[in-house]
Formats: sequence, C-alpha cells, structure tokens
Amino acid sequence: MRCPFCKAVDTRVIDSRVIEDGKVIKRRRVCDECGSRFNTYERIENIPIVVTKNNGIKELFEKEKIIKGIVKAINKRPLTYDDAQKVANDIEDYIKAKELYDINSKEIGNLVMDALKKLDQVSYVRFASVYKKFADAEDFIELLKEFNNKKE
Repeated sequence: MRCPFCKAVDTRVIDSRVIEDGKVIKRRRVCDECGSRFNTYERIENIPIVVTKNNGIKELFEKEKIIKGIVKAINKRPLTYDDAQKVANDIEDYIKAKELYDINSKEIGNLVMDALKKLDQVSYVRFASVYKKFADAEDFIELLKEFNNKKE
C-alpha cells in the first residue's frame, strides 16, 4: 500500500480490526519511510444485479419487489412476513453465489415459485396465477394436474 504522505511503496499493517458487523476490515498502517500513520478499509465490492424484464428493459434488482409479491401470495396463509423476507434473501444469495449479475425476470419468478411450492401450495398457486397470467379456470386446473402428476 502506497503512503499517502510521502508516496513510498513500503507500508506495514500494525493493527487490524473488523467493523460494521463484519463487513469491513479497518487496517492501521505505518510508512517505513516517513513514519506516518494512516488507515485503510477493506470491504466487499458489491456488483449490482441487473434484471432484464420481458419487454427487454433492464433495471436494478430490488429485493423488496420479490417480498411484495410473496406477501400478496401468502395473505391469510400460515406464512409470515419473515418467511417472505427469508425467501427473498435466499434468492438474492443464490443469484450472487451463481454470479448471475444479469438475470432474466422469468428466472427470478421461477425461483420464487420453487420456494413457495416447498412452503405452501396455496401460496404457490396464488403467485403462479399472477406470475403466469392465468386467463381462466383451465389454467388453474392444469397447474393442479401438475401437482397430482408429481405426487404419483
């Protein structure tokens, strides 16, 4: 690390500590040339996730949109707002772990549906009816047939 005072290349770390709930490492350094002391901060670089919508428009990923959709689907069901937040957090973590920094909105919808299918089938059907834009009762019947086929 270059000294900000004398521009020397050799500096030493004399103290390190974790701050901001483990998200940042603060390092106290000393310059071997001029003896000046200074701090550096090491943090994870957050690469923004871009969502490509069906109409081709790109926008930044907003976890709150996922939570909002799930909350509508779980209304009056045995799931809570915390469950919706956990699903959204899990989806965001999955996207980051797979390094999908440009993801299609359909993929996100499918991830939500997969999670809801495991948690509550009624909430899954509610979410699917909006997400897949069900036009009539036949669409619901087809979805329910999928459940029956997978159980057998």
